[in-house]
Amino acid sequence: MTTVVHFHVADIRFAVHGPFSAAELGIRDRLNGFLTRASRGAEDVTIRWHEGDPGRTVRGEMTFDSGQTWTMYRSAGGERFIARLARRRQPGGGRRQALVEANPTWDRIRLVERRSGPKWQSLIGLGAGELILRNRILFLRGLVFHACGVDDAGRGILLVGHSGSGKSTQARLWAGTPGVTVLSDDRVAVRLDGLSPTIHGTPWGGDAGIAANRRAPLEAVLVLGQARDNSIRRLSKGEAVTELAVRAFLPFWDARLLEQALATVELLATKVPVYALACRPKPDVIPLVRSIL
Repeated sequence: MTTVVHFHVADIRFAVHGPFSAAELGIRDRLNGFLTRASRGAEDVTIRWHEGDPGRTVRGEMTFDSGQTWTMYRSAGGERFIARLARRRQPGGGRRQALVEANPTWDRIRLVERRSGPKWQSLIGLGAGELILRNRILFLRGLVFHACGVDDAGRGILLVGHSGSGKSTQARLWAGTPGVTVLSDDRVAVRLDGLSPTIHGTPWGGDAGIAANRRAPLEAVLVLGQARDNSIRRLSKGEAVTELAVRAFLPFWDARLLEQALATVELLATKVPVYALACRPKPDVIPLVRSIL
């Protein structure tokens, strides 16, 4: 019997077709708040889950190696992308691997995994699901950023930064402020396909584990930096494009997708003001940020 698991991220409707429920796939906790019942209209991304050998040899050209957890290939005929993902062994759960096979627009996915151990979890809830989102959103004038996202009483703020720049610290500071909802402390989606750019929480939070299935109109982007004194400076469009590009998850494995992603970065820098924010990890940074909204 086929079971369909539905979840929404960044207003994108995902459906996982396979023999198992969300609980049996081990993704219920990770996707809590993003899981939905079947909705009207066609699903945006169809994932067909198969049990098999995700470690099998991939026939095709390797186009990208993250050096850590995943590798991207282009199939021998060039009509598909194939990603091999692996997560370290966990007590009682074994090593989790997945093979993601996608069509050129990343809306038809074949996912191969092998269940192993009582604590096994599908990588849909971890790297595979995130990778699919990163690529599908490119076709919807969107990007995923290494960022903290804040909904400040209906005003969306994107705080982008590399690891160690203070995203989780900012998430904790803003989370304690009345009227504020932190959408994520590590992975935030941006959509520019409507009249107003929007930011969206995703299931893939960072150290603070914040993941809210909410959206907000994007009012400002802040490039995080640490300093002894607080300061904020608006960036030129050229500066903004450079700073945003290096903090977005870009598809370096495909020239066409990369061109599309960079065009979205440039559009974002045109539509939304981008600032350099140097700050100390204190609550007095919040009124400074609010002063430019």
